[in-house]
Order: sequence, then C-alpha cells, then structure tokens
Amino acid sequence: MKKVLLQVALDFVSFEEAQELCTPIGELADILEVGTPFILKYGLSSLPSLQACLKKPIPIFADLKIADGGFLEAEMAVEYGASLVSVLAGARTETLEEVYRACQEKGAKVVVDTVDLLPSDQEKIQYLLTHPPHYLCLHVPHDVVEKGVAFLDELQELLIFKEYNLSLMVAGGLSPRILPRVLEALSPEVVVVGSAVTRSSAPEETLKLLRRLLDEYEST
Repeated sequence: MKKVLLQVALDFVSFEEAQELCTPIGELADILEVGTPFILKYGLSSLPSLQACLKKPIPIFADLKIADGGFLEAEMAVEYGASLVSVLAGARTETLEEVYRACQEKGAKVVVDTVDLLPSDQEKIQYLLTHPPHYLCLHVPHDVVEKGVAFLDELQELLIFKEYNLSLMVAGGLSPRILPRVLEALSPEVVVVGSAVTRSSAPEETLKLLRRLLDEYEST
C-alpha cells in the first residue's frame, strides 16, 4: 500500500509556538502546512523563517484558499517557498485554471479545497473529475467541527470523489481517535492534522501516535 503522508497544520498558534513545533514536525511529518489564519496574521514572508526551523527540510503547503487572482497569488506563495498551494473548489473555473497554470510553471502542486463546494454544483464536480488537481482536499470547515459534527457524516455527499482515481487529502478536526475510521472510509493520500497536535500538551508524542496509526494502516 502506498505511504499515507502526514501533514501538520499551523493555524491558531503564535509565531514563537510555530517555530518550536517545527522541530518535531520536521522529524515526524511529511508536509508542513502554514494555515490560512497564520498567513493572515504573519504573512507569506513567514514561510522562509519556518522552513529554516525545520531540522529536516519537508515541503511547505501555503493554505491560501485562493478565490481570485489565481496566478498572482499562487506565484507569490511559491516565491516565498511553498511547494503546495490551495485554491477553493468554489472559485470560478478561470481562477482554478490560473492557479493550475502558475503551479505548473513554478513547479508547485495544486490543492483544491472542497470547504466551499456544494454537492449540488455538479458542473464544478465534473470539472474537477476531468481536470484533477494534484490533491483534492475533502475538508470539514473549522466552524462545523467546533459544533461537534462528525467528520464522515459531514462529507457523505462528497464521497463520490472516492469512486474516481483522485489523490485525496482529508482535513478538519482529525485526531488519533477517529483517524483509523477515516483512513478506512476514504483511503486518502494525505492526512491533515492541526489542533490535535498544536493544542496537545505533548505534541511530539501525538505525532508519534499519528505516525504509528498511519504505519499500521499502510501494513494492512
């Protein structure tokens, strides 16, 4: 079975906390995500500083959730060191195309985030099926997670994507407790974990547990 990548998201943390977390993340994770709230607070210029804190260099994902200005915003992210850039699935097709073009020219990967994709938008779903990104991120919104909605229940209407040969990323309130069920149901290529690590009293131990769960899944 193909290795499942572990991505850790830095969202609601201070710059100093992010720097401290970079050490265990660099050693145990596969991708460092600089989340939307972090970028809004500290800017894209924070990416090189975080990369410098990684003892073992790993790809950086700039979670911009681009909605407009596709080429320019994706290009900026890559210039600051991002290897992956996100665009909203609900963005206009023209914007998606511009993000695809920028990432192709700059050698980065496109992540299309379904956080705003309505199951009724069949035209956009068909577009994504015929123009697949490097990763399609099935994402339960933070505000929904905070209300206690179950991850798989929220994504039921988007499970159509599992039937196709798309590289799936999963995100939104994931924790070691629910990870085995999510892996079984969706077979993702990338698992994104945020607060389960960043709010943990022992982030390194939590990362080791996540890594072990992924290793156990890969061996089945």
